[in-house]
Amino acid sequence: EEIGQLVSLEEFGLSGGILKRFPETIGNLKELQYLEAGENQLTHLPVSIGNLSNLRNLQLHQNKLTSLPRSINNLSKLILLSLGKNNFSRFDYDFSGLLSLEHFDMSGNNITEIPSSLRFCRKLKHLELTEAKIKFIPNWITELKDLQWILLDDNEITVIPSFATFGKLEIVRFSNNKIDTLPEDIFKLTKLKGFSISDNPVRHIPIKIQNAKLLEWFNMD
Repeated sequence: EEIGQLVSLEEFGLSGGILKRFPETIGNLKELQYLEAGENQLTHLPVSIGNLSNLRNLQLHQNKLTSLPRSINNLSKLILLSLGKNNFSRFDYDFSGLLSLEHFDMSGNNITEIPSSLRFCRKLKHLELTEAKIKFIPNWITELKDLQWILLDDNEITVIPSFATFGKLEIVRFSNNKIDTLPEDIFKLTKLKGFSISDNPVRHIPIKIQNAKLLEWFNMD
């Protein structure tokens, strides 16, 4: 509990341990910017985590989380949120307050949809949702015009939507899904550097691939 008295603390890292919980007093650390507690035994987070008004980096991968406190939406300065390899089966939290979020990783969870709350995160650059059970890509994702990386390997996606609005997209990965057709406009992206469509029943590669002048790697094993 006494950790709440370290009111000048800016970075706290405790990964690869057996940590089961944070005390509510952690919400007193108003100067905290970096909180890394991956590879532990956390099952829940205290509500007071929403008081960490200067938090920019929150890494909680490889724990046993099944839910988040609603107060997570108060973290208006949060840039990176890592929740990979936890025990989430659904994810319907309000992220409308996470206006600074640029990196979101929720790989290795048993979710079937891309969290709709991400549509409010207009600064999002890196979206990683591999090793899940996502079946489709929602239309609202085209509103995230700052996206640079979309990593959706190892899901159950059947259709890739139009990518015409993603002018900043550099890396796209759809390996091990159920996609049989590639949209031509994906190769019109002027900044596309890497594209992977391995382990899909793709039947045709659009001739427009010749327009992808910056493409450095293309994987279709």
